[in-house]
Amino acid sequence: MQDTCDFLTSLGLPAGDAYDLPTSIKRFPDGAQCRVEIPRVEGPRATSAFPRSQPEDGFKEER
Repeated sequence: MQDTCDFLTSLGLPAGDAYDLPTSIKRFPDGAQCRVEIPRVEGPRATSAFPRSQPEDGFKEER
């Protein structure tokens, strides 16, 4: 693992996650911090196979 970190550093890249970066204050118009798009979900079979999130998870499904 250290070899990988050293290699990344030699390329001028961070050796690991940059947890010291500030959290972005940018949001979507509805206040959401991020979006995940599931492409090519077409038809009832594909849609029913997509797991449904529960309101208590804090996720909102939009179509």
